[in-house]
Amino acid sequence: MAVPDPADRAPEARAPRPRRRRRLSGALLAGALTGLRDALEDRPEEGEPAVVEAPGTPHDIDTDGVEVDSHDQTFAAPALAPLPSETRRGHRRGAKR
Repeated sequence: MAVPDPADRAPEARAPRPRRRRRLSGALLAGALTGLRDALEDRPEEGEPAVVEAPGTPHDIDTDGVEVDSHDQTFAAPALAPLPSETRRGHRRGAKR
């Protein structure tokens, strides 16, 4: 019994070739049209920001640090180190004073 050669089959009997070129061109066209739509359509109006009244004055977390209670855990971050009061500006090596 001889094994048939796949090349001897009729062209209709072979598996169809993948259509990658059409898929790529469709993706490019869809991307271009999406960008065009975003450029031409009006942006949706953004609502007003939510403002919530809080009692007391706000804390300065830079000098006081922060502490947050969450369920049964407490998270804390220390205050930042103070910045030097004097900075040397405009002084270059070899510059005359």
